[in-house]
Amino acid sequence: CSVCGEGKTVDFPDEVIEFPGQPSTTCGELQDNGFSGRIPPGQCRRIPMIINRTCGCDPSTPAPISEPTLPPTPEPTPSPTDPPCSVCGEGKTVDFPDEVIEFPGQPSTTCGELQDNGFSGRIPPGQCRRIPMIINRTCGCDPSTPAPISEPTLPPTPEPTPSPTDPPCSVCGEG
Repeated sequence: CSVCGEGKTVDFPDEVIEFPGQPSTTCGELQDNGFSGRIPPGQCRRIPMIINRTCGCDPSTPAPISEPTLPPTPEPTPSPTDPPCSVCGEGKTVDFPDEVIEFPGQPSTTCGELQDNGFSGRIPPGQCRRIPMIINRTCGCDPSTPAPISEPTLPPTPEPTPSPTDPPCSVCGEG
């Protein structure tokens, strides 16, 4: 989603914005989170009226005058601890990577991002076993396309054997 509203983008990506109970973030990071689906749609609809003045969500907004602030240090990304898995099931891959899928209590994500998380070991095995039956219709889980095989070579067709024109008559005797 666009955190500035439909068809608008952040004009001041380096400005810092704070939400109660959340770590401070830049307008640019907030916009990236919106575009990548990490902000639930219900929250995304309310954000434009909160950030418009600070982030400059329309081209006529003048640049704010503020003291320089350092952006927060992002927390390190945890390394994967689970084995790689296919979210579509063994030997299957996502056909529609740009389709958006939502799980209760989780931010929405694309089928492609979900597949990447599975392949990189970021989904616990128990969840990975249950995901295929949930995402199959939306993500289009099909078996991986096998490598093409060459056409078989057929043996040559033999020439037809001509039939005899006057077969000998054994009933008539000789002559």
